[in-house]
Amino acid sequence: MEKSEAVSIIESLIHSLKTEPGQFNIELKVVGQTVSVTNGGIGQINAVTGGAAGSTTIGNKVVVDGSSVEIARARAGQALDAQMSGLVDALEKVAAEFRSEKPDKGVIQSVIKAIGESWVPPLITGVVKTVAGIFS
Repeated sequence: MEKSEAVSIIESLIHSLKTEPGQFNIELKVVGQTVSVTNGGIGQINAVTGGAAGSTTIGNKVVVDGSSVEIARARAGQALDAQMSGLVDALEKVAAEFRSEKPDKGVIQSVIKAIGESWVPPLITGVVKTVAGIFS
């Protein structure tokens, strides 16, 4: 593989991530309340004593409505945008090294290590590792 082909592959990944950031399936889970117990303990006890006549006494009330889901979805979207931006930056750093007269193998390896230890799909990491193999 030639250096120009390696650059082309990385640039194709960058273009794909920029133009189709929604190509990854992200699952969102909103939990109103969860109680877990380990070693035989008691997870939760609610003791409620009623009020005066006509009052309402609630021991435990958990509400998850559409706005909770929308807030969680918005935060997840912002986090995904930031992660995608970071991945694109990392791939652009690799592409710049591939284009340089003397690619810095240390920079390339540190980027590969960083994306390999993150959320990045193994397919992307594998492609970058394989392409970077021409500089070994």
